[in-house]
Amino acid sequence: METNWSRNKIDRIYLVGKIGIMLFIPIALFLIPINYLDNAPTICLIKNISGYECFGCGMTHAIISTFNGNFEKAFLYNWKIIIILPLLAIIWGKQLIKLIKAL
Repeated sequence: METNWSRNKIDRIYLVGKIGIMLFIPIALFLIPINYLDNAPTICLIKNISGYECFGCGMTHAIISTFNGNFEKAFLYNWKIIIILPLLAIIWGKQLIKLIKAL
């Protein structure tokens, strides 16, 4: 039989783990060298099947370039980064605040 105390402790550990992962993601993106991605094959299903780039092609490269401070290269990978990254940051921040308040 599980007590309330142990359930609360499990929930707290789960929340701390989620917060840790959310804080690790931007650090990991900063540490990925953009040169590594330049030589990697694309995983875009649309591009692999049709040969044409989709609206999101280059977005991962653009985000990592932005995290590394190379805004011009990020814009060249996918110009929609100027819209997507701020929205992504707002959603990420709101979710992080929500998790911290739940502690």
